[in-house]
Amino acid sequence: MLVTIQKHVFETLDDERLLIVCNEPIAHQVDKKMVRISTDIFYTLTEGQRSLFLFQTFDRHLGQHGVYGWFCHLEYLFAHGPFWNVVDVYIRRVAGKEASAFFIQLRALRDKMTELAQRNGRKICDYFGEHMADYPDLQREMEELDQVVITLFPELRSAIARDIRKHPEQFVMWHH
Repeated sequence: MLVTIQKHVFETLDDERLLIVCNEPIAHQVDKKMVRISTDIFYTLTEGQRSLFLFQTFDRHLGQHGVYGWFCHLEYLFAHGPFWNVVDVYIRRVAGKEASAFFIQLRALRDKMTELAQRNGRKICDYFGEHMADYPDLQREMEELDQVVITLFPELRSAIARDIRKHPEQFVMWHH
């Protein structure tokens, strides 16, 4: 699922466009009607492609609801340990421990919220949509993570683009 591209075109792409172009083959494999990416497809990707896909998915779903929106819209990612292992290993390698720590905190917060929601027989979105004010510590933690995202994601975007340029064989096949 590598993208076929001419080397001179690859070299002229800015970071944002590079991430989009390298993610295109993956996006085309994912059925838009599916709620989640098939694990069969996921494991055919290189380590870099897996991480890029996950980063692009998180980035695309970072809307007005911030981290809380991820819990509502990306439940299938949070439920799969292998996805988290890929993110942790790759992000730690390309962006360092601080970036990786964000995802560890994110997962821990999601786990706490899931436990509370399930204890009340609901899903995170359903339960916390009505009861978030009852949990000021969780709300504060989520707001702190929302602030981290603002500075972290541009840095991650640049780090991933540098990694793509350093290891193009994980993302592209040269077209002559």
